[in-house]
Amino acid sequence: MPFLAEARHRLAGLPAGVDKYRILDHLIANAQGAANAKSWSAIMVALAPIIKKEDFQQGLLGLSRSSPDFIGSCGNGYFIILTQADVDAAGEFLAQRVRQIVRHHDELGNQAVGHGLNRPPPV
Repeated sequence: MPFLAEARHRLAGLPAGVDKYRILDHLIANAQGAANAKSWSAIMVALAPIIKKEDFQQGLLGLSRSSPDFIGSCGNGYFIILTQADVDAAGEFLAQRVRQIVRHHDELGNQAVGHGLNRPPPV
């Protein structure tokens, strides 16, 4: 379970009590695997006072996206990756988001052409 070990390693390097520590500690304890993913609202109930979702997304979650402790996300929430099935669930969730962005890019091009402008550069 290399993702779990890396998450524990990151947790050990964070000051106890800061938001990043609290969230990661909660995920390690309660959200191991996609089947146990926790929604943002469930995380907030467990970790009151309120932590801003944007701070989580741009902080801990964003940092994990380029490190060995990558935090997974899926339609049910956020989780610590344990298995190949978890990798697949997180990957499919990200792929869905990318496909949606490509559709928006294509629609921007259609609208631009409709206004006599060029399409944006390709993705």
